[in-house]
Amino acid sequence: MNPLRTIIAFPYGAVMALRNALFDWGVLRSTRFGLPIICIGNLSLGGTGKTPHTEYLVRLLHGWGMQVATLSRGYGRKTHGFRKVADCQSAWECGDEPWQMQQSLGQAAQCYVCEDRVQGIQRLLAESENRKARPDVVVLDDAFQHRYVKAGLYILLTDYARMYVDDYVVPAGRLREWRSGARRADIIIVTKCPADLSCEDCTRIAHRLSPDSHQRVCFSHVCYGNLQPFSPEACAAQPCPTSALALSGIAKAEMFVEEVQRRFETVKALSFGDHHNFSDKDLAEIHRQAESVDCVVTTAKDAARLAALRQQLSPGLVRKLYVLPIHVELLHQDALSPSETFHQTIHDYVTTHSGNRCLD
Repeated sequence: MNPLRTIIAFPYGAVMALRNALFDWGVLRSTRFGLPIICIGNLSLGGTGKTPHTEYLVRLLHGWGMQVATLSRGYGRKTHGFRKVADCQSAWECGDEPWQMQQSLGQAAQCYVCEDRVQGIQRLLAESENRKARPDVVVLDDAFQHRYVKAGLYILLTDYARMYVDDYVVPAGRLREWRSGARRADIIIVTKCPADLSCEDCTRIAHRLSPDSHQRVCFSHVCYGNLQPFSPEACAAQPCPTSALALSGIAKAEMFVEEVQRRFETVKALSFGDHHNFSDKDLAEIHRQAESVDCVVTTAKDAARLAALRQQLSPGLVRKLYVLPIHVELLHQDALSPSETFHQTIHDYVTTHSGNRCLD
């Protein structure tokens, strides 16, 4: 460990260490609920792929016939308090990621947002009781540091290109807390791996992470789907485009830009910060750069924010605008014993709850 970086990171890291200790000692209380709760999060500030992994988990649970609810903070929204995403009119009311997830998942999950996760779970359970559709499991999105709720199973994501064992606490690095926080995880997923990552490489990486005996280490890679029109009007765009503008406002946009470059002969990139709220100046620049390309390709998360600004998008831009969908696949699960796979670990957890034993 670099001594200088450790010194720089110490003030913030010390505060987070004290906070975690207060939870561990019971001074700060964690609330438990009488149903399975799965938390997905990371130690870093972002860019590990929480949304597609949350969607993967939800679809897995839904495929087992389970009623699933997701709860997010709703980062970047212009509202406060508890909200049901399906009742929101745009991403401004619930945040771009929850809006994107609800659009993607459809009936597979009911998505909610609330800054206070304890209150959020209480409210979503009350709301679902009124509909006589109580969830079988709640998935907490980006809540690894939100310890006021005690989840039953924790999934920690870490980027293959910058794993937490190689990173430092802010401001020296991108970690929200010391690396030791990884011990709270039950499953560690190394995300954004090369699709051809070998079993030997997986073993080497798992050894570097030094998991505890109860922890499972898994590996995933990103898959991009076919371009989807932002609106039906986009179908009128040039049928065989050769040039594109890669438009994004996400953390670590490099993989997205590289994928667009693989699909078009000429690509320009226009990148903003994560969860970026497009200003009038930004929209003017997007329109200007879009004039010189055949189409504009953006991410699903950015499309959620652009949809809220639909009235400010010119018909010409809308016709050129396409969304590049993303999903994840797990690597080398067939090389593990059945009890060690991601699916089996999740299944074992949710079926230990009495209300879900019918899944066995």
